[in-house]
Amino acid sequence: MSMESLPRIALFAAMMMLSLSSYSYSNLAPTRAALVDTGYDICVQNAGKNCDSNQNLLFRGNFPLDMDNDYQYSPDAFRNKIFSYLEDFRQVYATKATLPNTIDELKNYRIVMVNLLYDATEHGNETEFAMLTNEFKYSEVARPSSVPLQHKIYNLRSPFNPDSYAFEWWPLTLLGDENHDGIPGAINWPLHATVPVPNADQNYLPMDIPYLVTGVAYGDDVETEAADMRTLLAAQPEDGHPLLIFFHCYAGKDRTGAAALSYYMANGGYANVSNNNHEATMTRSGPLTLQQALAALTHDNYPDPAEQGIYAAKAYCQYSGRPDADCTLAEAKCALCM
Repeated sequence: MSMESLPRIALFAAMMMLSLSSYSYSNLAPTRAALVDTGYDICVQNAGKNCDSNQNLLFRGNFPLDMDNDYQYSPDAFRNKIFSYLEDFRQVYATKATLPNTIDELKNYRIVMVNLLYDATEHGNETEFAMLTNEFKYSEVARPSSVPLQHKIYNLRSPFNPDSYAFEWWPLTLLGDENHDGIPGAINWPLHATVPVPNADQNYLPMDIPYLVTGVAYGDDVETEAADMRTLLAAQPEDGHPLLIFFHCYAGKDRTGAAALSYYMANGGYANVSNNNHEATMTRSGPLTLQQALAALTHDNYPDPAEQGIYAAKAYCQYSGRPDADCTLAEAKCALCM
């Protein structure tokens, strides 16, 4: 999807769905997995060096463990779903990025799970607590508490294990019309780390959505142990294992949607694809407007985020200094955003 082809986005709506089974929150592997960007493209966009050697991938999706089977994680099922999407992707996109051609090549990737769970507006709930702690368990981190620290990347430089993954917890909450702090409340709630995390000896950190998608912290925030999406994509791992970064919430729609929309507006990327279109070739776009990002993000198996998610993305757009026109939706998809 080039900038020139953006008006054609609507024409591709019918093909923006993966050839997957009907969606269930408890699937063994993510059914809303979609490639958002590649390390090669970020390198070229930032005029980096040796971009051809950067094979990192950024995906979004839904919860990757099997909730119907004691929260089991199957690395093979996860990789098969990712590889299936990439097969569809090749049918639609022209890209110079190096993508894995076989499952065995994909097994060489270090998976990095970025978990957006634990909705702070509800002060946590038992389901999301179980999802968070079980996913953290499979990172095989030795920590006294079952709850990870926030904004801290685990296992990124540990000895490579194809059956494990690196892990980062970045809890997002979507306040919507409960937000009385405008942009700060939407992208950086709470403004002070005074809200306790249930079942854990820590308080919620401010969400810092700007850092999550760009590596530039909000206001006076200081991130010392975190790894943002753009920096992870640009990294050249010393051990030779490229990164497959996968950010997700529960359904892969609302909190994930807010993060993906913000990423598209800050960095650009790829729209969702299927193998149903053979009439046109698409390419990556640069940074998008809110309207363009929403078109690239959603359709059929990838429904619109909840209004609160779109509202958070609109707040990020305004915070980033984009013109008002870039942060406006042409259609009334978000009453909160009007």
